[in-house]
Amino acid sequence: RGSRIEDRWIGFSLSKKLWQEFGMKWLSAGRVQTPVLGWVIERYNESRASIRPIFRIVLENDYILVVENIKLDSKKPIEIAEEIREQGIEITIKERKERTINPPPPFTTDTMLREASQRLRIGVDRIMRLAQELFGLGLITYHRTEVPR
Repeated sequence: RGSRIEDRWIGFSLSKKLWQEFGMKWLSAGRVQTPVLGWVIERYNESRASIRPIFRIVLENDYILVVENIKLDSKKPIEIAEEIREQGIEITIKERKERTINPPPPFTTDTMLREASQRLRIGVDRIMRLAQELFGLGLITYHRTEVPR
């Protein structure tokens, strides 16, 4: 009961300050929400820093080479191309495109149960107990939901 009062007291106070500071009534903050959001942002920035390019090379005979999971700085592809050219192989850049791959949406209760039972081959009761335990440890958000937000 005390934590609920504390959540509201901190949440209402911080949210009001955010509204006044930024003029955006949809901003909110809370005792748990704010540090968790900071943790999510840190993980996101770490994942963005570790993005590895995928190179798809199509040869004249339509043979396709795919090079992935390598971290290259801006000079390395040019150096690699020069080494290949020195061996008498012609390289032509036909197309270059960047693609963003978004993560799947969060699980709802039914999709979590379906996915976990198929992948882990365990019963629904055990999955719900495990989800409740993870929630209790603060490792996942509330797992009983039908709205993926």
